[in-house]
Amino acid sequence: MTSLRCLRVAPDGDSELWREVVALRRRVYASRLDLPLEVLEHEEEIDRHSFVFGLLAGGRLTATVRLTPATAPRLEMRDLGVLPAADDGAPEVCEVTRFAAEGGGRLYGAAVVHGFAVWMPRHTPVRRYYAYCRPAAVRHFALAFAARPVEGVSFGISERGVADYRVMVGTMADSAARTAHVRKHFVDFSILEPVR
Repeated sequence: MTSLRCLRVAPDGDSELWREVVALRRRVYASRLDLPLEVLEHEEEIDRHSFVFGLLAGGRLTATVRLTPATAPRLEMRDLGVLPAADDGAPEVCEVTRFAAEGGGRLYGAAVVHGFAVWMPRHTPVRRYYAYCRPAAVRHFALAFAARPVEGVSFGISERGVADYRVMVGTMADSAARTAHVRKHFVDFSILEPVR
């Protein structure tokens, strides 16, 4: 059994852990999602106003995700015009982007989701989130994380060559409950304060 640690990672270009987060994003987005790496450029502004989580399994970074509060000056989903206007600027809402996991099957992805779903309501007013994904991932998001598609909302990003993203919505409470099973797979599961 492995020791698993979910932690906040400070977006600091000088930090070794931050460089590992960026490298993991690049590997997953290029190989599994078949997206041009340009989609990951100019991320600094959004990263600075976000909560970035990393998952360490046996001391190795295996998953990461970014949560940006709807109160932040810039949101990817706002820029794309798909964040519902009623939730734009709401302190209890965030967007979930830059999810990347490798190894461990779906376990590491569920573990990083569990980490943020437990941590965010304890330390912030955030209770709900929006995310977007390709149609093939909708069922996975629904089953694995208790998120649901926003009916009638799909959009494309021509620079990525994807014409049919779907918007998903979920709550921290539902995602924490749905992913709680991950704890039994590890000797130790801890959620830590930011590591710089």
